[in-house]
Amino acid sequence: MPTCEYCKKTWTWKETIQKTTSLNPALSCPYCRQIQYQTKHSRMQMSMLPMMSLFPLILSIFVDLPTGVTIGFILLLSIFAFVIYPFFIRIGNEEESIIP
Repeated sequence: MPTCEYCKKTWTWKETIQKTTSLNPALSCPYCRQIQYQTKHSRMQMSMLPMMSLFPLILSIFVDLPTGVTIGFILLLSIFAFVIYPFFIRIGNEEESIIP
């Protein structure tokens, strides 16, 4: 879970979801209201998480899986990715560009 660089308090799962699902890159701490930003490394990791949900499609190429099973696996992995997402978020005081 993210920990504020200013007040050192750890955000809850619900607070993290609420703050990170907006389009604004600035995340205000729910405790001290200071502006925080997701770190570059954290954003790179989080961009890979949705790809995990596509693993059943790749698997279905090699193993003859019924369509319903493939869709079920995709849904389960998507829900799993949504649940674990906040545990991998890291925040910092400064906004970092992904592009060097």
